[in-house]
Amino acid sequence: RSGGIAPNSSFAEFYGKKGYTVVFAFSESTSRYGWGYNFDPDAASRTALENCGEGAKVVCYKKDGYLCLVWDGSKFAFGHDTDRAQNAVGYAEESFANIHGGSPTNYQCRSSDGDFVPVK
Repeated sequence: RSGGIAPNSSFAEFYGKKGYTVVFAFSESTSRYGWGYNFDPDAASRTALENCGEGAKVVCYKKDGYLCLVWDGSKFAFGHDTDRAQNAVGYAEESFANIHGGSPTNYQCRSSDGDFVPVK
C-alpha cells in the first residue's frame, strides 16, 4: 500500500521540522487539489488555495504528521496520523468508503514539512 522508507517509519524518526502544518484544498467543481505547508497554518492555507484554483476550499490540515487526501471525481475524503503515512492512507480510504462507498482513484499524501509521500 505504500512505498519507500518514510511511509512505514515514524514521523519523528525522519522529519525534524516540528510545528509545521500541511493543508489540502480541494475544488469539487474542477476535482483539483492544492497543498501548502508552513509554520503558520494561515500561510499554508493560502498556498493550498492558490495552488488549487477555482472553487477551492480548505478541506483538511495536520500539524506534525501525515495527511492524505483521496478522491474520485468530485468526491473526496481525508485521513491523518501523527506517526505513520500508511495509517493516514488507511484512514482516508476508510473514510471515503464510509462516506461515498467504493474506493478512491486518486491519492496525495504529504508530511507536515511538505515532503511528498508515495502511497500507491
